[in-house]
Amino acid sequence: MKVALAIVVLVVLDLPLVPNALAQEAEPVVLFRDDFEDASAGRWRTDDGWGIALDGGKHVLEAKGSDRWTWAEPLSASEWGAVSSVEIRIKRARGNAQVNFRFVSWERRYVLTVRENGLALLKAVPPDTGSRPTSYVQAGSLATNIDSFWHTLRITADGDTIKVFFDGSMAIEYQDQRNPYLNGSVVLEVAPDSLFYFDDVVVKGQPAPEGYIWTRLGGPRGGIGYDVKIDPRDADTIYVSDSNAGVHKSTDGGMTWRPMNAGITARAGPAGDSIPIFSLTVDPRNPDTIWVGTQGMRGVYKSADGARTWAKMDKGIEDQPVMEIRSFTVDPRDSDIVYLGGNYSPDPQKQLVVRGFIYKTTDGGKSWTKILDAAALVRWIIVDPTKTNVIYASTGLFDRLAVRPEGVLKSTDGGRTWRNINNGMSNYAAVSGLVMHPNDPQVLYAFTGKWPPFHDSPDDLRGAIYKTTDSGENWRKLLETSSAITTGYVNPALPDTVYATPHIDFLRSTDAGENWTRSRGGPPNDSPGGPVAIAVHPDKPHDIFIDAYAGGVFKSADRGATWQDASKGYSGAVVYDIVLPRSDDPAYVMAATHNGIYTSKDGGSSWEAHNNPRAGSTPFSIAVNPTNPNEVLLGDRINWAIRKSTDGGEKFYDVLGPFQIGRLEDERMANEIAYAPSNPRIIYAVFSVGPHEKGDPSNPGPGVYKSVDGGRTWAQVNSGLEQTTLNVLAVAVHPNNPDIVFVGTQFGGIYRSTNGGRSWQESNAGITVRAISAIAMVPSDPTTLYAGADGGGVFKSVDSGATWRPVLRGIPFEASISSIVVDPSNAQRVFAADLHSGDYLSLEGGETWQKINAGLFNRAVTALAISRDGRVLYAATSGGGVFRLGKPQIQVWMPTATLEPTPAPVPRAVPPAVAPTATATLETGSSAVPPDVAPTATATMAKPARSSAPSPPVITSPAATLAPAGPARADGASPTSKATGGIRDILLYAAAAGMAFAIVAWCCWRWRSHRSGRRET
Repeated sequence: MKVALAIVVLVVLDLPLVPNALAQEAEPVVLFRDDFEDASAGRWRTDDGWGIALDGGKHVLEAKGSDRWTWAEPLSASEWGAVSSVEIRIKRARGNAQVNFRFVSWERRYVLTVRENGLALLKAVPPDTGSRPTSYVQAGSLATNIDSFWHTLRITADGDTIKVFFDGSMAIEYQDQRNPYLNGSVVLEVAPDSLFYFDDVVVKGQPAPEGYIWTRLGGPRGGIGYDVKIDPRDADTIYVSDSNAGVHKSTDGGMTWRPMNAGITARAGPAGDSIPIFSLTVDPRNPDTIWVGTQGMRGVYKSADGARTWAKMDKGIEDQPVMEIRSFTVDPRDSDIVYLGGNYSPDPQKQLVVRGFIYKTTDGGKSWTKILDAAALVRWIIVDPTKTNVIYASTGLFDRLAVRPEGVLKSTDGGRTWRNINNGMSNYAAVSGLVMHPNDPQVLYAFTGKWPPFHDSPDDLRGAIYKTTDSGENWRKLLETSSAITTGYVNPALPDTVYATPHIDFLRSTDAGENWTRSRGGPPNDSPGGPVAIAVHPDKPHDIFIDAYAGGVFKSADRGATWQDASKGYSGAVVYDIVLPRSDDPAYVMAATHNGIYTSKDGGSSWEAHNNPRAGSTPFSIAVNPTNPNEVLLGDRINWAIRKSTDGGEKFYDVLGPFQIGRLEDERMANEIAYAPSNPRIIYAVFSVGPHEKGDPSNPGPGVYKSVDGGRTWAQVNSGLEQTTLNVLAVAVHPNNPDIVFVGTQFGGIYRSTNGGRSWQESNAGITVRAISAIAMVPSDPTTLYAGADGGGVFKSVDSGATWRPVLRGIPFEASISSIVVDPSNAQRVFAADLHSGDYLSLEGGETWQKINAGLFNRAVTALAISRDGRVLYAATSGGGVFRLGKPQIQVWMPTATLEPTPAPVPRAVPPAVAPTATATLETGSSAVPPDVAPTATATMAKPARSSAPSPPVITSPAATLAPAGPARADGASPTSKATGGIRDILLYAAAAGMAFAIVAWCCWRWRSHRSGRRET
């Protein structure tokens, strides 16, 4: 029996509409203009060697080539529509330069090369396979002398024709008859050892569709956090670093955060939008001076104004493979002396096996000198404040392998020489934490241990805390734990209070490490996911901040007894999937991240964690029963399972476990799960090998699984898919017939079944790229389908998949499509996401596309979800959390009382070959979640395949469209427009509010009657 009571109160928001069709193409407008007379390059994202100079009394952009090609790009380029022309004045002093036009990526662009003897126009073409280099098509040239005077270049595009004008005269004309690039930005480049000047840049083209401006939601929590530091002058000023989201700053004690990355040019990620800032240190003598270092590349940046602006300062640091800057330490007596530690991979094929290094600067970062090359990663560097030539360094880390363990190193001559000091340490393969007593420099604590599979021996997996009282000459073990300790800290105001973080717990000692108390290291429904840094301000010794390796900041105001998420406004989350569980509530959204499941009931303004999956798992795909939003299925990326919740995600239990899919040592990903809209007891799930495995005939994936009893039991349905290696990436189910199913495979293209998966037939007529990563079916016309290819753009079928054709006008022809959604209220409006260049909109059923990236600060979109009325669209990103188009009405849901049997875990012994049964079965038993174990290394790979879940059938109504966000505001928020409803609307709202109040009053009266023992007659 199931009893439910829900009270809904509508909070009415203004909801203006976006035009349902774009205006016909108008005359080009100015998209960007810069004459540099403000003496700033602040409107550009610049590489090394670019800045402002004076030439003849005029400010110009100067580009000094270094030892490699360097570049500059307008910051607003990702928000432009189709670029039709660029005009620029250019002056050559020496060497070569390039103007990249309609730049999509380094593999897709038109390149105008400027050299001493003339101009050359090239077209870059991506390689057919990953092993081949980018090729270039010779499009034309002009032989002329490019002297050291100013010249004017203009590049125009009209359809497939590219023209180049030199000083007002046409120099080159090229007709690109094969896949012309119709979108893209403008990027300037200079060659090594070159010197060029640029001025009066004007870019013209079509603006992005009006009203389509994304709102950055700043959530859910997640990323790759690494350091948290507090301004020693102000306990409310806090900084955090994240390898996806860069630097964030809070000035209200961690209540809210804002990004602070102006001047940081390092970029990473699938779309080149992640800001890979790893380590961060505040100068204790000059707290406005902050140092940060990058992950995955060489990069050191310094701010002298509290993170408002940054300057690159890495001269002298050797560029080595897969560099990671792990820490900075400022000399306590001289702020010009700074040490940095980190690691690199000597063999790029084995990136997790690393060596370490320490660099030193004595001039405030103008130049650096290497003072240590270690056989293991260098994490922490400590300078003795009483003897600044005495330096300690910890080596190794819980999730890296060393060429050779080093333990703790010590120098007594300012870093010129080093020796190991590990006497008494039985486990020093990974010293992930090293701290010094704030008042006694002879006392240090070391924290050790490794996560699986980064251990060399079973002893490495156990964590330990060591203490020395003689400057490291001898160590004594204070405590051993069953899992690695990821970091430690000594409270600066209470020096006998020591903290340590094994796995998801928090340890505290108040007697200098002799005795320890344990508490959970996070909120009840959340977990920090591997704490890597701790910070306490001396003025607030009971307030503790933790930075999580899996992203986010946590705060305790009671010495670690309880915790709260303190990450509002900061997100570097890798979000793999996103859904709208309630068809009538577009403000209620659920996201699967590398941390776990998160929900928001207010359109993404705030998020609630549901840390229910087994530890070490990574939620990868979500499906919600279209008739019961409390029924949620969760597909895993690491634990090779499907889990089910019957309470909206509060608790999950296994319904398809790893023993039913493959060997435990193999990675198996549940890429997508789809309910049949017309019969939600029928569910399809598609699997492939994991991102670190190669899907080939010798290593097939699990293929397709089907359930006919609401997910209780599952069976493989792969007949006819064998030649695809059973690596299936996407699935779409017919809205009215649960037996008609389409799947996209990694190597075999599209397959179709008309008998519920009992057999599959190839459906590839017209498909030219066989890696199909997204499939969408038009809800109102299921004979029309869209397919997205991983490296092949978008295809469309209007005959139920019998034939396909590419629909690529306006979208990169080699786009890696991660998601496609069709507006349920308007079948002509289609959205597609390219993992490398962002979101695209078609208002003509895919025939033409326009880029809609305004406000989308991270274009690596992994999944899209649209509301049933077409007014709200969410975009999940790899490294930027969730973004939103439109404004949802917020429904405040009162608690729902639910009485139902508790489901039992499904026995793992069900053989895969057993045919599913259609018999409904009552689920009973325990729903307890297994206890967490140590998490694995954080992975940030973007999901390779994603299609939108098919929308349930909807009643045809007048087309509703996404609400525009309006003009962009400086704070990233969207202004609210004025209401336009009349008296009728006011009366309706008043009636609804009155009814809600009456229901609440009635419920309160019933509750009081029940409490007083009265009985209703």
